[in-house]
Amino acid sequence: MEATVSRCSFSNCLNIIVSVVSSTIEHAKRLCELVGAGNILETNITGSQV
Repeated sequence: MEATVSRCSFSNCLNIIVSVVSSTIEHAKRLCELVGAGNILETNITGSQV
């Protein structure tokens, strides 16, 4: 009985961890895109100034 309960809670924990990690990865991707866009913009401004 106890083994089943711990396995279920472990599964729940795993699901939570997976969802947190995947949402963190999504945020990281968006952040990278924003940073990348900022770098491109900065390069264009610097390039036009030079």
